Amino acid sequence: MGSVLGLDISTSIVGVCIMGLDEEVREIDFIDLRKVNNFFEKADKVKAALAKLFCKHKVSEVWIEDYAVRYSPGKSKASTITKLASFNGIVSYIVFSEHDFEPKKVQVTSARKNVGLKIPRGSNTKQLVLDFVKRKLPNHDWKRTRFDNDQQYEFDKADAFVIALHGVKSANNVREN
Repeated sequence: MGSVLGLDISTSIVGVCIMGLDEEVREIDFIDLRKVNNFFEKADKVKAALAKLFCKHKVSEVWIEDYAVRYSPGKSKASTITKLASFNGIVSYIVFSEHDFEPKKVQVTSARKNVGLKIPRGSNTKQLVLDFVKRKLPNHDWKRTRFDNDQQYEFDKADAFVIALHGVKSANNVREN
């Protein structure tokens, strides 16, 4: 049985979730790029990490959060959006060229809706997403800081989980019809 790879891509941390079509998590992790300064070295690190994942798991689909609509005006600088979109494109190309998958893109709001996650206006979205995923994976070892806050990468892993779960639900809907 194939698995879906969900990626939450940024230039500091890439959230990764491999989920079977039975909605069981095979792996949930992150690629830490915070200490890598060069844009292309970041891409190389992601490329190497993805190669290991593809060797370890039988991936049948790859889903990536669509950055074209992720950021609202006034919340991020144009340079930040451009940098993230460029890196998203590079990682998408790596998936296509190295692993013969054209990644499927999904708007984060659509993915959340598809998995049953409702975010009330004005809420702490990142925390609500992480709390949702913690309820789905109660036995996962969620890391905390020495001040008892969630580690930053846990939010990225949670976002990747939502993207992967959306991909699994989408794949299962196609199989049923």
